Amino acid sequence: MNYINDYIRENINLTVREQKLFVYYLKCILYDVSKLVLFLFIFSLLHLLPEFLLTFVVQFPLRTISGGLHFRHYWSCFAFSLIYLFLIIALSSKILIPFEIGIILLLLCVIIIYQIGQVRSPSRPSLSDAELLRHKRASLIATGCEAIIAVLIYQTTFAPIIYWSIILHTLQLIIGKRNLARLNATR
Repeated sequence: MNYINDYIRENINLTVREQKLFVYYLKCILYDVSKLVLFLFIFSLLHLLPEFLLTFVVQFPLRTISGGLHFRHYWSCFAFSLIYLFLIIALSSKILIPFEIGIILLLLCVIIIYQIGQVRSPSRPSLSDAELLRHKRASLIATGCEAIIAVLIYQTTFAPIIYWSIILHTLQLIIGKRNLARLNATR
């Protein structure tokens, strides 16, 4: 990554903030693509590829827009993500939530995700108030649309993956927000 930093600094006319953002996003993309390839391989071996793909499609906008738990090292992030994705798939096949309770839980999750906003990595540049509001609105739309889809297809085998994805993502954001508050309190 130092080579990339040096190349950007010498050859691309960016501000220091833009350079940091560029390197951060490039790192994220490279790490996430490598994790995706490994997940595809692992879930294929476990004969859970269709379930993983649906979980990934549901989680991608939630995670991209509203963030989540962050880890300092690639392998700890990989291990947590693998367990997290597997947990969503396992819960969706073992614990089916009754329709009425599911609607209430999904509504609560949408509200909580909107209230939390975005849980960003401490290494990521801060958002302005306007950017934070835009992310909150985008997370409201994404989570709301996914919740509506889950309600509309509630009696299918796909709905549990969607609602467990939303529920566990909400728990992840709550934990991530508390971790950030503790981190900021110690600084």
